[in-house]
Amino acid sequence: MILLDLLEKKKNLFEHLFYEFEMYLKTYSELVTVSPNQEDADFKRNVLLESHAVHLRNLIEFFNCEKNCLNMDTVFTGNHDLSFDDSSIKAKQTINKTIDHLTKERYTWNQTEQDLTIRFNAVIHLMYNHYIVSRIKSCISLLANNTDINPDACSDLQDPSIQARLQNLGRVLQIQ
Repeated sequence: MILLDLLEKKKNLFEHLFYEFEMYLKTYSELVTVSPNQEDADFKRNVLLESHAVHLRNLIEFFNCEKNCLNMDTVFTGNHDLSFDDSSIKAKQTINKTIDHLTKERYTWNQTEQDLTIRFNAVIHLMYNHYIVSRIKSCISLLANNTDINPDACSDLQDPSIQARLQNLGRVLQIQ
């Protein structure tokens, strides 16, 4: 019965969207607190970095309204352009190269690997500090105020567990 409940919950588009928001925010907050002196610090940092990168890539796709995925046009009817400039394409390429470990570029440690690691770390912090969080806040504000929500998504938004998560995201992001 638990599996059936989980599958039923996954039909709600906000279950997927809020999961991406929550995982993106949580992996970043955990990532910046990993101490080099912690037991298994490299393992924890790698797990968090890769998870964070996957959720970042998903959110870039969502906000850029990429086809074949849940995106802003799925959720909203109005013109709420929260897409990125061309920097998101470069960020996504860096993310893909970083999490694809078994490519010819990655199987030996060399200058390319060091450069990629430096670029990846810069992308993670740049996207968090200047792009993604502000867009998540905008999206949460629009949803909390019932602004231009796609009629097909309205019933999903009314689900009590989704409303609780929406309110929690508003608190976490300090949205008034």
